[in-house]
Amino acid sequence: MELNNYPWPSIDQLPISIVESINRPDQDTLKAKISSIIEDALVIACEKIDGTNVGVDLTGALFGRRTIIEPTATSYQKTPLSLLGTAQTDIQKLFARLPEVFRLYGEFPCNPHYYRYTESGLGAAWQCFGALLYFSSFDEEKRWREYLATAGFWIKSGRHQRHNITMIACPKFFELLDQVGIPHPPVVFNGRLQDLVKEKAEWMSSHLGEGLVLSIKYEAAGEFQESITAKKWKHYNHLLSESMTEFLSTLLAVATHRGSKPKVVKPMPNLDVYNDVIKSAASKYDDYTEYFRTGRKDDYVRSLMQEVAADYASYADGAAYSASDASRAVNVYVGTRYGAWKKAETAQ
Repeated sequence: MELNNYPWPSIDQLPISIVESINRPDQDTLKAKISSIIEDALVIACEKIDGTNVGVDLTGALFGRRTIIEPTATSYQKTPLSLLGTAQTDIQKLFARLPEVFRLYGEFPCNPHYYRYTESGLGAAWQCFGALLYFSSFDEEKRWREYLATAGFWIKSGRHQRHNITMIACPKFFELLDQVGIPHPPVVFNGRLQDLVKEKAEWMSSHLGEGLVLSIKYEAAGEFQESITAKKWKHYNHLLSESMTEFLSTLLAVATHRGSKPKVVKPMPNLDVYNDVIKSAASKYDDYTEYFRTGRKDDYVRSLMQEVAADYASYADGAAYSASDASRAVNVYVGTRYGAWKKAETAQ
């Protein structure tokens, strides 16, 4: 399969980003930045849909997170591609003139039975959450950046490649999508970050959804820092391990101590982290049955192993990566599904 050369950039976890930022040398600047983000930053929050990433470009071509979707494909992750509606043609209507590489990315609802997506309507259509723009020159990028910022779009630079802009969820972008009839996730909060955490804490704790995707706009603490970023806030049980939860809870208890001894809970080992990483890795490729049907089971295993090795650190909270444990977990994951698939094929 041909690789997707312009994938949607990964988005960091909000809690981990804040924790990691604390241990940096520029403490004074950092303290001011974190305080500014928590107390003053403007936040647009949308529900994070638990599906898979699918993009569309100006030619109507479709893209998964890692590979290009075959032009003849009618489904992806066992879900009809017709759920993209008319996005493959509506993309042309967004601007009078577009750069050579312009893509919309959104969440493809391949898990409509999750979190009551069918009942809420979030499982009925692809939901656009952002756009990528790539340019052949710095001058062209600069012109677009000035135009988009002046018009009210929330934009940020890509991390690894030059001459590109990432347009994230914001009122102006969603207004533009509404004008041409392209669906997007509903905005569930518009305000300050500290108010978001208070307001959505009960919803997050009750696991009524996978989490939230946040667009954050704040005053830059220096010329080298952007004032717009995107983060995700998810309720993964492994986001903070039991040992880290205990550690942070104890620090908080000591800091707010008023005469009572902090309660320390004995940590339990986390045994599910590899399966969580594998689940995320599998969502970046087509459904496993397509690999089995075309005799590419080993390719599927290798692809998952590469993703697990790359993503493990963001799930494991400092735990050491074990190639043998990862291999065992991936092979169990693939082997179980391959056995079920073979049995179903034999029964036909």
